[in-house]
Amino acid sequence: MEIMQVHRQNLRSGMTLAKHKLSDAGEFYLLDLRGQVKDSIIGTVAGATLANLVQSTKPIIALSLDEDDPEMLKISARGTNELIEKGLDLNQMLRIACKDLGKSVGGGHKVAAGASVEKRSLNDFLLKCAEYLRNTKTQ
Repeated sequence: MEIMQVHRQNLRSGMTLAKHKLSDAGEFYLLDLRGQVKDSIIGTVAGATLANLVQSTKPIIALSLDEDDPEMLKISARGTNELIEKGLDLNQMLRIACKDLGKSVGGGHKVAAGASVEKRSLNDFLLKCAEYLRNTKTQ
């Protein structure tokens, strides 16, 4: 099978899963696709989900397993230009959320950012993201 065909099939599969795995976590949408979507496309699936499946009034945080390190998760966060205009900065949010969480690191752009987070630190990471978003008041 051609590489692009495989890529398109993986994206279609990710979007189908997103319809069933998406949850509203209060300050953000949570898309938990650990073990179901490759870490190399989790950002694309997160962006497409935010654009097509939900009201884009808050950011989305998507989770996948890190294919290179079994102790880590790959995180992808996506927002909208409207949220950026209201003060959202996903780069800053992920940097703050990863601080003091072992090997966890994050960063990127205001509208799209990513992180590698230790599995054992996921709850703390998500709580820090929620706190950042509450304090930013983008809604």
